[in-house]
Amino acid sequence: YHAFKADILQLDMTADVRPANISRRSSRQQRKIHLHAMIGCIHLSDPDRSGALERLLPALRLGEQLHIGKSTTLGLGQYKIMAYTPNA
Repeated sequence: YHAFKADILQLDMTADVRPANISRRSSRQQRKIHLHAMIGCIHLSDPDRSGALERLLPALRLGEQLHIGKSTTLGLGQYKIMAYTPNA
């Protein structure tokens, strides 16, 4: 846990997200459910080239497959990892 947390703290993060209100139909409750979500992009970079991002990538990929958060069964919590390598 401590190594994982240390790697996270080494990253630079910029976020371009906005709130979104989404409605879904709950088959269990037989009613419309209003959900609050965030939509946008979060950019992670490893400015020191310490390898922190590479060490965190397996956990990020796992979250990409499993989704995260309390409303994943209603379609929330999805994210997609896109690699970007700037020209040197």
